Amino acid sequence: MEVKDIENKFPQTSEPDELPENKQAHDTIRNMVLRFAIDLNTIVPDGYDKDSAISYLGHIMKAAHAGIANG
Repeated sequence: MEVKDIENKFPQTSEPDELPENKQAHDTIRNMVLRFAIDLNTIVPDGYDKDSAISYLGHIMKAAHAGIANG
């Protein structure tokens, strides 16, 4: 999987009226998940298990973003 494909799976998320501290928290979560996904992509062979692991990271990111938004 190409790095650009992984980056597309984990887009930046922010709202125009978002508090600066929330934007920073969202960006931090996204960057942590993105780095981990890129590392997984390097280490884990292509296949179902790698796809599942990266997909689960997407769920983790969405849950973390929801937690920040719902504060």
